[in-house]
Amino acid sequence: MLKKLNYPLIILICDGNEPVKQAVLDVYPNAIIQTCLKHYIKNIRTDLNIASSDKYIDFYNFVYDAFFFKKCSKQHLAHEIARKYEDFKDDEKQYDWMTSIMQNLEFLTNYHRVPNAPCTTNLIEGYNGHLKDRTKSIRGFKSFYSAYYWLNAYILKRRFRVFTACSKKFCKLNGYASIHLTAKNIEDLPNLFRILPTKK
Repeated sequence: MLKKLNYPLIILICDGNEPVKQAVLDVYPNAIIQTCLKHYIKNIRTDLNIASSDKYIDFYNFVYDAFFFKKCSKQHLAHEIARKYEDFKDDEKQYDWMTSIMQNLEFLTNYHRVPNAPCTTNLIEGYNGHLKDRTKSIRGFKSFYSAYYWLNAYILKRRFRVFTACSKKFCKLNGYASIHLTAKNIEDLPNLFRILPTKK
């Protein structure tokens, strides 16, 4: 569908699902793939049982720091792993994760190649979470078409609704609708959708 719409996909942030990556590259062979760092670090956390044991806490903190505080580039991340190799190499699980990081350096750091690209899927998952909560009160649709029209109306509402509760680094979005930030010229929109508040 994106290809048919001539959507200029540059980068895709996704979890470690290999079929998804391959499907994207089949359609957009020049697309940049970025592994969601939140998913990746969650897999490490689960595998090392960080919630119940502090056995691997030093290793986990080292990786977390490299991903989210230092925001290491490909070369920097490789350097960090090499620097700490002697400290962690004697444990099989730590060794396996260091090997995984080295094998996936490109996918873990590709977001540096695109200005302002995210390194996680947090934003889209927040959007999906809102949709999931919204549909809990709906006990099904009468038909495929009623679901189709409801979802279209939902997307339109989300696209044209002004942000009012953004905080921290996103507070600058308050007073804008997402269509303000993505459309080249909202004056080209049909009159039906031109009931937008004026941007601040």
